[in-house]
Amino acid sequence: MIGISSVFTNAEKVEKFSKEVANYTTNDEVLSTISEQIGEPKEDESEQEFVERASHLLREILKKKFKV
Repeated sequence: MIGISSVFTNAEKVEKFSKEVANYTTNDEVLSTISEQIGEPKEDESEQEFVERASHLLREILKKKFKV
């Protein structure tokens, strides 16, 4: 019985953390910060490269915020 309750507890923690991250990343202030820092696509940058650069920036911001 203890094993099952710990699985539910972990699942609840994961769900809570996921919601926190989602709420944080969709916050207008965070979106504005990302937009300012990422800027426009670079002259020779493909769409995929731009997305990768933005994703990397977002990961770094999340690591700082959630100390992952």
